[in-house]
Amino acid sequence: MQRATRVALVVGLIIAFLLIAAGGYVWLIALGDKRIESKLLALRHAGEPTSVEELWRFTDAGGEKPQDTRFAEVVTHANEIRKIVENSYAPALMDENGHLTEAGRERVAEAFQKHGTFLELVEQFLQNPPPPVPPAGEPTPEEHLRWSVRVVQDADVVARMLRYWGLFNGELGNTREVLRAAQYLQKLGQWIGTYPGSMPCNSALRADADAIDLCEVILGHPNEVEEMAVLRQSLLDTRPLEACARALVVDRALGLSLLARYPGRNSLWTRFRWNQVYLGYLDLFERLVRDVEQASYSAVTSALEASGLPAEADAVKMVIPTVRRCVNEAFAVETRRRECLVALAILHTPAQEMAESDQHLLDPNKLNLPKDVVLDPYSGTPFHVVTGSDHCVIYSVGPNQKDEGGKTLEGADDVSFRFAWRPAT
Repeated sequence: MQRATRVALVVGLIIAFLLIAAGGYVWLIALGDKRIESKLLALRHAGEPTSVEELWRFTDAGGEKPQDTRFAEVVTHANEIRKIVENSYAPALMDENGHLTEAGRERVAEAFQKHGTFLELVEQFLQNPPPPVPPAGEPTPEEHLRWSVRVVQDADVVARMLRYWGLFNGELGNTREVLRAAQYLQKLGQWIGTYPGSMPCNSALRADADAIDLCEVILGHPNEVEEMAVLRQSLLDTRPLEACARALVVDRALGLSLLARYPGRNSLWTRFRWNQVYLGYLDLFERLVRDVEQASYSAVTSALEASGLPAEADAVKMVIPTVRRCVNEAFAVETRRRECLVALAILHTPAQEMAESDQHLLDPNKLNLPKDVVLDPYSGTPFHVVTGSDHCVIYSVGPNQKDEGGKTLEGADDVSFRFAWRPAT
């Protein structure tokens, strides 16, 4: 009798424990659901999309629009130029220093001579480019990604051909044409940057990077600084990190659409795990957007490395790699943008004020620039400056945040900008 009582008591305790555990499990699921709904509601109130469908409803790109074929014509010419310039069977186009080879210069000259209307078509298009045209119908995440790839491929080939034209004229000493190519690249980047997501943002950032490369070409020649006045304001207005943050908001919506299709979200047994992944995804992008806006590279990389999200989830496999590329590209372009502005400021500063030791930290007080422009985005400290007899190099410590003297080869990853400059004697 006593034994039966003890058995019944044990069984009762086990059942009670299981009921309490089940109740606690259901309560945790309900708590997670409530947190998710609260976060999504806050995003919608802020005007930020939480799905691909909302994305295209929020953007002012929907509705029927007349077909604009101007960019398609530009892309057609760019592809014809590319076939000549990037001919894989011809001798090398560029040397190890990033300069056009003799054979490369010949191919660029031939291609632009055969397609002499390319630059005029680019100019006409960029004078009044159309707004983004969304995918047809209600886009799925896959359709959105395919649409992004098509947009990016076309923009990238146009940007590369403009860069070749700028480099070609830079080696000929034709600064006016280099400047023209740089302006077109800036405007192309501004236009493609109006398309939502990290892929178009990456393409826009690459166009900005190409424009800054051409600025470096112009400033590599003495007495060409006045030619840069037309680009300076555009460089000041360009905000790569802000563009990246906007792209992350879109990519969050893409990832949330993918997470919403997870088959276990409606199962009681897997709902708790799904809630944790969903909340982790929201928290990750909240951190990323904030840290990118604050130009905190170390915080961004830490957030990506410590996210704890399952690598097998579609929202991770299809979104996070592009996010990483966008963040890395944004910090690299932001660094080069600031270095170019610092170079222009130095060139407009009396030489005797900058004539210091061969290598030193930049003194922000000597330059007429916003405070953030003179700071290295990777470290948050002033840029390093190396002066020579006829040139000056501004450099950042790069992603590894180690001062490697401005080197970019043999494992070093400093980000540098070189320009012609004569110190006071």
